Amino acid sequence: MTGQQPLFGDREESFVDLWLFIIVNTTIVAFLINILAFHYGTAAVAVNLFYIPIVIAAYWYPRLGIYYAAGVSALYIGIVAFVTDGALDQVVASLVTSLVVIGVAAVVSNLAIHMRRNEMKYHGIFNYSEAGIGLVNSSDRIIKEVNRRFADTLGYDSAEVESLPFPGMWADAADREAFFQHLSTQGNVENFETRFLTKAGATRWVLLSAGMLPDDQFVCTIVDITARKEAEESLIIKDHAISSSLNAIAIMNLDFAITYVNHSLLAMMGTSDEQGFSGTTLWKFVASPQGIETIKDALHRKGSWLGEILLYKADQTPFYVLLWINLVKNDMDDPVCI
Repeated sequence: MTGQQPLFGDREESFVDLWLFIIVNTTIVAFLINILAFHYGTAAVAVNLFYIPIVIAAYWYPRLGIYYAAGVSALYIGIVAFVTDGALDQVVASLVTSLVVIGVAAVVSNLAIHMRRNEMKYHGIFNYSEAGIGLVNSSDRIIKEVNRRFADTLGYDSAEVESLPFPGMWADAADREAFFQHLSTQGNVENFETRFLTKAGATRWVLLSAGMLPDDQFVCTIVDITARKEAEESLIIKDHAISSSLNAIAIMNLDFAITYVNHSLLAMMGTSDEQGFSGTTLWKFVASPQGIETIKDALHRKGSWLGEILLYKADQTPFYVLLWINLVKNDMDDPVCI
């Protein structure tokens, strides 16, 4: 099995030539038996043998199955007319049987076409999903099949992942046991954050979901969230650095309304009421209206301002500070905060 084989269908297509051989030979055998059956008077039973090649042909060649059934039926009616010297009752019976055979071929062909359309749809979902998808045997927990995204996330080729033990992918034994426990009791697991091992031995954070399927299997999807987890960790570190800094730091929106203050700023302002600053404009604490305009103009022209300014503490006590104020922009050079 290669990594390119889909989860749903198409893997039987390698047997098409074999089934063509079976169809042709079973049709020939059915005709020979029916000819003999007319000789021995058992034709009413022998005609049922035609259902075997007709059904197989309608399944494997659904767009040609009806035509094949019609051709076989026409040949059968001709043989009946020849063997029975055109006996009307026999010809009529063969005609009715042929119509039933063609009807069966039409039903099987339509079902096969519908099934293949569904297979193609799920084939596309499986192979082109942005999430990694894998099929695992529930009893031995061996990976049976994965799409390319699953393999790429862990640094494998698709063929390398297949036949590997799924529990061996986990970096944390406790997470692994919790996952399988929940899967066995609930039948599904959703949005389970854990770490998987890559082929190189590194770890990747993944968001894992899984659900039980028939035939002793379960399907699982993984989404690589390593970048998100690293960003979260980076934010935690930066938040701690800001909150514990000896410098007084505040963050404001573009209207100069305060959204965050650290402990040093609270201490400098002579208060411990962090919530009291939330939503308050910076200008409430600036003593000079001229200083306000100077800061606004500098931010507009240069994006920053550094200088001494007179502020008011929480109890309205004035004091001088060295203020450094900056306009923060995103990657698109759009301002996001101050």
